[in-house]
Order: sequence, then C-alpha cells, then structure tokens
Amino acid sequence: TEEAMDEICKTVKLTQDKIETQHLAQQIDILKNTILREEEKISELELKSRIFSYGEYRADKQDTMLSVLHKKVKEVYKACVNEVDSYTSTLHMLAGIEKKMEEITDRLEFLPPGKVDAIRSQREKEIRLKIREENMLLTKRNQEERVRQALERATSDSKRQTGRKLMPRSMPSEIRKEDKMHILTTRAQEDALHFFA
Repeated sequence: TEEAMDEICKTVKLTQDKIETQHLAQQIDILKNTILREEEKISELELKSRIFSYGEYRADKQDTMLSVLHKKVKEVYKACVNEVDSYTSTLHMLAGIEKKMEEITDRLEFLPPGKVDAIRSQREKEIRLKIREENMLLTKRNQEERVRQALERATSDSKRQTGRKLMPRSMPSEIRKEDKMHILTTRAQEDALHFFA
C-alpha cells in the first residue's frame, strides 16, 4: 500500500506541476498580448505626438489658432444662446452650447411628431435650396474663369509651329534567332521572310 501511495503521490505531484505549467504558459500568453497592445498604443501615441508637433513648436501660431477657434465658438454660442459675455472662456461657451442642445433635444421629444416632421422637411428644403444656390454660384464662377482663360488665350500671342512635327524614331524590328539560321539567296525570299515571319 505504501508503494501504491507513493505512486499516487507522484502522479498527483506530476499533474499539479503540469497544471501549474499550463497556467503559467497561459499567463505568459496573456502578458505577451497585453505587451503587444501596449506597444501598439505607444506607437499610435508617438504618431499622434509627431503629427501634433510636426515641424517646430511655435507658440505664436498656436495662439493664433486658439484665438480663431475662440472666435468661431463665440459665433456659434451667440447664435445658440443669444448672450455673449466678453470674459467667458471657450470651454464655458462649449458647455453652454452643449447644454442648449440637450434642452432642445428634450423639447423635441414632447412635441407632436407631425409638427417635428413638418419642421424637418422645411429645414431640409432650405438646406437643399442653399446647396443648389452654392452650386449655381460655383458653376458661374467656374464658367467665368473659363471665359477669362479663353480671353487670355485669344489675346495672347500664339506661336504656331512651322514645318513638320517631330516624330520619335521607330525602333528596328527584331530579328529572330531562327531567321538568322536561314540563308537568304534572293531579295524576294528576304522580303517574304521579313513581312510574313
């Protein structure tokens, strides 16, 4: 019984060791996967930082960009909230715009659906009209540009080419190896070989 007990203890120990090694191998795989994910995140962050700091860092350019952004947010804030305080920061204005949007979406839920659909269709018509007018203006500008270019071409001194147009040299036809093997005796055979080979 002691020998059987020793064998059972050995098998239990071996199975425990196998389970531990499998568990450790799984943990190693999990750690490798997390390392790969973290390396991908690092590479993405490096790319974003390179894009952000492309070229030299210039505070004056960043300040001008921030002031332009502040002006645009101020315009939207004025259109949405109708009250502009000159000392309000850009973040506070953005928060106010977001709050106003939430209020409007909450009001939309309580309005009758027919009225909302009518207002939506009217707004879509206005947008389509605006897009159509912009497209018409763009085509008009393009046509004016084409007319201007045509007038420039017509008024400019054009130099006409005299003589024949230069043509690229034609490459001689390649002679096949089997053609080289034939010994030509007459001009007629040579022409036939050249044209019908």
